[in-house]
Amino acid sequence: MKEQERQQAVDPSAKGYSPDAYSEDEIDLVELVAVLWRQRWLMVGVVTVITALAVVYCLKATPQYLISAQLTPGITGYDAGNKPVSSWSVKDIEALFAGDAQQALLLALVPEGTSLPKISTASSKDSKIVTIKFLWPDPVEGKKILQDFLQSIVSNKNEQISHQITVSRGVIEQLIQKIGSDKEQITIDRARLKDSLLRIQQEFEVKKNDIEKEILVILKSLELIPTQKQRLENTISTIKNNLKLIEAEQKTIAANRVEILQTIKNINARIETIDRETKELMELRKSMATEKSDQFALLMYSNIVQQNIAYLTTLQQRVSDLNKEINQYDVMEAKNVDRVKSLQIQISEIEVDRDQGLAIEKEKLNQKLLSYKAELGKLEKETELTLLDVKVNKEQELKSKEARLEKELQTLTVNLEALAAVEVVQSPFSSINPEKPKKIKIVVFAFVLGVIVAMMASLMYAFWARNKAKMV
Repeated sequence: MKEQERQQAVDPSAKGYSPDAYSEDEIDLVELVAVLWRQRWLMVGVVTVITALAVVYCLKATPQYLISAQLTPGITGYDAGNKPVSSWSVKDIEALFAGDAQQALLLALVPEGTSLPKISTASSKDSKIVTIKFLWPDPVEGKKILQDFLQSIVSNKNEQISHQITVSRGVIEQLIQKIGSDKEQITIDRARLKDSLLRIQQEFEVKKNDIEKEILVILKSLELIPTQKQRLENTISTIKNNLKLIEAEQKTIAANRVEILQTIKNINARIETIDRETKELMELRKSMATEKSDQFALLMYSNIVQQNIAYLTTLQQRVSDLNKEINQYDVMEAKNVDRVKSLQIQISEIEVDRDQGLAIEKEKLNQKLLSYKAELGKLEKETELTLLDVKVNKEQELKSKEARLEKELQTLTVNLEALAAVEVVQSPFSSINPEKPKKIKIVVFAFVLGVIVAMMASLMYAFWARNKAKMV
C-alpha cells in the first residue's frame, strides 16, 4: 500500500494523469515572458498610474514630524545621607500616559478644531528612561504642545505626590529658612564687625590725638628753648649791667669816701687850727683879765672864743656826720659786695642753666618726643594689625560661613526643585525630517506594487484570453 502511494507520488500517471495533460498544466517561462511582453503597455500603464497616485499622495499629504521627549522617575525624597530616593518606576510613567488618561489635559493644549495626537511611550528593558512621542505637522508647535503638556503633567503630579514628597519638601523648606536666618545673623555679625572696627579706629584716634597733643606740647617746648636761652642771656646781660651799675656805684662810693675823708681831714686840720687859736685867745684873755686891760678888747676876745668854740662844735658835728656818712658808705659798699657776689652766683647759675639745663631739658624733650613718636608708631602698627586681624580673619570666617550657607542653599534649592514624581530628562524635540509620509518608501512600494499588479493583470488577461479561445 505504501509502495503504491510512493509510486503514484513519483509517477503522475499513477493518479490517472496522462502525460499530455501534465504537459499542458506546466508553466512555460518563455511563453510567460512572451505574454508579459505582449501586455507590456498595459503593465506600463498600470505601474504608471499606481506610481503617479503614490506621488500625488506624497505631494498632497501633510508631513508629520516626530515630536518626542524623555522622562525618568523623579526624586520623591532624600535619605539620611542626602541621597535621592524615588518611589516611582518606569511602569508608573508609562501608565500615566496610557490610554485616554490625559486626553482632557491634551485637548486644552492643541489648537481648536485639530485632532488630538496619539501619544505613545517606549522604554528599553534595563533603562529608566521613558520616551514620550507623537506625530504633529508643525515641529515648533508640536514641541510647544509637548512642553506644555509635560509641564502640566509634572505640575499636576507634584500637587498629588505622596506624603513622602510633602514631608521632604517641608524638611528642605525648614532648612532653607534656617539658612536664611543664619544669613541674616551673618549680616548682623558683619554690622557688629563694622561697629567693632569703627570702635577700634575711634579708640586709636583718641589715643593718637592724646599722643599728638603731647608731641605738640613737646615741640612747642623745643621751640621755646631758644627763647628761654635768649631770655636767660638777657637776664645775664641785665645782671651784668647791674654789676656795672654796682661797680660804678662802688667807684662813686670810693670817690665819695675819699672826698669825705679829705673833707674830714681838712675839717680836723681846721679844728686843730681853731682849737689852737682859741687856746691862744683864751690865754690872751686870761692874761688881759689879770692885767686889767681894755674891757672892750676882752669882750671881743671872749666873743671870738665863744664863736670858735661854737664853730668847733659845728665842725665836730660835721665830722661826726661825715663819719656817719662814711659808715653808710661802708654799709652800702658791703651790701654792694654782697649783691655782686649774689649777682655773680646768679650769673653762674643762669649760665649753667643756659649751657647745661636747657641742653638737658632739650635732650629730655627730644627723648620724650622720640618716645611718644615710637609709642605712636607702635600704636599705629598694633591698631593696623588688630584691624587687619579682626577684619581679615573675621571677614574671612563670615565669608566662608556665607559661602558654605550659599552652597547649602543652592543644594537645598536644587533638591527642592528636583522633588517631582516625574523628571524631564530630554526636553521636547522634533525630527529633522518628516516622519510621515515616507515619500521614497511609498513611491518605491507603489512602483513594486504596480509591477506586481500589472504582471498579475497581464497574466489574468492572457489566461482569460486563452480560455476564451479554447471555448470557441
